[in-house]
Amino acid sequence: MEHLDIINRIIEAEQQAQKIAGEAASAKEHLNETISVNREKIHEDYMSRADRRIEIVRNSEKETTDEAIAKLDELLKQKLATVESTYTQNRERWIDTLFGSVVGS
Repeated sequence: MEHLDIINRIIEAEQQAQKIAGEAASAKEHLNETISVNREKIHEDYMSRADRRIEIVRNSEKETTDEAIAKLDELLKQKLATVESTYTQNRERWIDTLFGSVVGS
């Protein structure tokens, strides 16, 4: 009967080992699924944050560019006003000088 008890205990141990192996495989599969879901969520969160940051930078750069363009437009207006004023003040003298150079007076 001792041999029969030993064989039964071996069979019982084998069944217990298979049960534990099955539970471990199931736990591993569940863990892999959880990791996959978490990885996807982390990726989506990262991309969402990156998109928000890109939008913030884009808006900031647009504001900076708009300000620079406005300053350049104002400077252009000032320079054009200066050129027009200089032309108005010196027009007659320039015409006389040019005419004199062409005609040879």
